[in-house]
Amino acid sequence: IREGMWEISALVQVPDLPDPMPQMTQNECLTQENLLPKLQEQNGACTVSSTQISGNTVTWNMSCQTPSGLITANGELHYQSESFDGEVVMQMPSAGIAMPMTTKLSGHYTGPCAQ
Repeated sequence: IREGMWEISALVQVPDLPDPMPQMTQNECLTQENLLPKLQEQNGACTVSSTQISGNTVTWNMSCQTPSGLITANGELHYQSESFDGEVVMQMPSAGIAMPMTTKLSGHYTGPCAQ
């Protein structure tokens, strides 16, 4: 897993949503201590737990407390030398039921992190 600046794209998919959500892209510095893109965090109210690294795969669990209720998520990224792909599967409260949402993630290394 290469440390440095990565361009990360996220595409959110919600079943039964009439219009697809636009893809989001941002640049982020990833390190051995910080392997997870922050795209999925909700206003800093999220807690990441159970992060595991096995070979080139990183998995984690996340929970976010929001005004509409608790969001739970499981994520998995597969790193190559200068790219990754994966997804985060979330359960979001909506009208008293858990609504599934999947965020497809991809990224590529763009260079060293800014100092």
